[in-house]
Amino acid sequence: MRGGLTPDQLALACASHQGAAIDTDRVQAWLADLGLGEHDLRYGPPMPLDDPVMRGLIKTDASPCQYHNNCSRKHAGFLALAAHLRASPEYIEIDRPVQMAAQAAFQEAVGEQSPTWGIDGCSAPNFASTVAGLARAMAWFASADLRQDVTSRAAVRLNQAIGTHPDLVAGDGRQGCDQDRV
Repeated sequence: MRGGLTPDQLALACASHQGAAIDTDRVQAWLADLGLGEHDLRYGPPMPLDDPVMRGLIKTDASPCQYHNNCSRKHAGFLALAAHLRASPEYIEIDRPVQMAAQAAFQEAVGEQSPTWGIDGCSAPNFASTVAGLARAMAWFASADLRQDVTSRAAVRLNQAIGTHPDLVAGDGRQGCDQDRV
């Protein structure tokens, strides 16, 4: 597999999480496989959204770690890309190879140049698109199996990983976005 990513890792990188063991254990193992650890993640350690984990930390007066951050999966993906590109570990900087590659992939999927970007709650750039661009991206992913180019084959792998591992996308006991907690 190009980049060495497993279907599990691809599914993990596609969504945020609640900080449950299904998430934190896998992110920790993924980073360990890369020879990296918590200190390589570039954001803060917020309280996890998973109620049992959050209550456990509160009861023991323990602090959350960076693995509890709901974006640690995406950041593990960024670090895997940085390793593949042999790039700097400063993967969230807009002018570094990881974000330049992320922007190029985003722009290919939406079929337009991103006019700007902003920083979300986990310190990573998010590229802007029109609503029409987002619709093109959805159509591009949905029809990826009809094309044979490299990026379409990658999109097929992502679609298959998400379909095979919905628990790693939604999280433990979660069915989509929990609106009252976001």
